[in-house]
Amino acid sequence: MASLILNLLNPRNDIRLTVTFLDVGQGDAIVIRTPTGAAMLVDCGPAWEGDDAGRRTIIPFLRSQAIQKLDALFMTHPDLDHIGGAPSVLRRVLVKRVFAGGDDWNEKKHPILFRILRERRLKLTPLERGKFIETGEGVRLRVLNPGIGKKTTDNEDSLVIRLEYGNSFLLLTGDAGSEAEANILHDGEDLKAQIIKIAHHGSRFGSTERFLKAVHPQAAIILVGKRNRFGHPSPAVLERLDGMHVRVFRTDRDGAITAETDGNVWRIRTMGAKR
Repeated sequence: MASLILNLLNPRNDIRLTVTFLDVGQGDAIVIRTPTGAAMLVDCGPAWEGDDAGRRTIIPFLRSQAIQKLDALFMTHPDLDHIGGAPSVLRRVLVKRVFAGGDDWNEKKHPILFRILRERRLKLTPLERGKFIETGEGVRLRVLNPGIGKKTTDNEDSLVIRLEYGNSFLLLTGDAGSEAEANILHDGEDLKAQIIKIAHHGSRFGSTERFLKAVHPQAAIILVGKRNRFGHPSPAVLERLDGMHVRVFRTDRDGAITAETDGNVWRIRTMGAKR
């Protein structure tokens, strides 16, 4: 188990906001728990023949935390390594709202997902830059991508969300690449965050030097599968982070990763990779 404490302003002892990056292999699944007890899920990990990350990893974790409902499910874009586990989650957990990024939400491509959404009387609510979601107790999710009216590829239209609580900021980037990063920078968005979830599992097509310098993180988290066929994370991205003296955490090596804050101090701990 590894840990890191990022000391900021006037630290308190009560840890109030928790973000857990689950180890789902080559995919994303992130659970947010707010001070008021609201629970949100960002992406649902991959699916594979006969199983998926929702049933295997996400549902057991939610039950271990006594989370019986999700106040919001965010699906950053419709790639299967991010939404493969969504049907299992929607079948087994009460979900109040579903938000989505990207423009290619096609029922023909995802018939089971859309059928379950209809059965649960849920609609996909699109999000774009400028939207805010307030959860109470000073926690806010600020949408930085996709840009208003800008439609490109699934990855470049991924939801990018800045999680804000007091003086603590965490940037969630989906699979956004260099085009999305340049667009966000062009619009002058405030990107500063102590922690960044590296986009697209550390792909060489994102996490540009200019973007990372604008974020100026102290810690980076990479959700990535062991010995994946894509060669993620890219050596160039890792070198970039090392050159900026950013502490890197990876699910393929560290297992599930939890970041906690009282609004002033981030504490990061790891559970150890599955053997």
